[in-house]
Amino acid sequence: MKLMSWIAGGLIACAGGVVALPQVASAKLVREQPDPAQLRAERWYQAGVRALKDTRYKEALGLFERALPFKAGHANLLYNLVQASLNTKQWDKVVLYGQGFIFRERGSQASFEVQQSIDRAFTALASLGRTPVVYRFDMQPIATEVRINDVPVSNALVNEVR
Repeated sequence: MKLMSWIAGGLIACAGGVVALPQVASAKLVREQPDPAQLRAERWYQAGVRALKDTRYKEALGLFERALPFKAGHANLLYNLVQASLNTKQWDKVVLYGQGFIFRERGSQASFEVQQSIDRAFTALASLGRTPVVYRFDMQPIATEVRINDVPVSNALVNEVR
């Protein structure tokens, strides 16, 4: 029996049977387009930096918070959120963003400065009759990250948040 085969349109015909071939990626160079949401978040972040430098703290805070869902892991963004919140006296935000920054940058020189801002915020909150509560998380696997309002604050190794 003579075996005849040929390739046509991605199919192999072989002795009367048809078998589909897996598609093979072509060697074309594909240029990835940047994610529009990431580009917008970067513009908001840069505009927030300009507003912070110009002491327009409320505007800066709003811009940084718009960028937060896309850049939550960035320590620079969290640090700037602490500064804008501190200058607008939004103490609960100082605590949240500060703890997120310390979670990301534990042991850095800036984390000591941010801890002082958090302590100041707790003092201000206490004078308003608001007492901090400690939350403890028990989670597996260790790589699990806890986020509050898009702010990374804990994992299985650091499982306590005020």
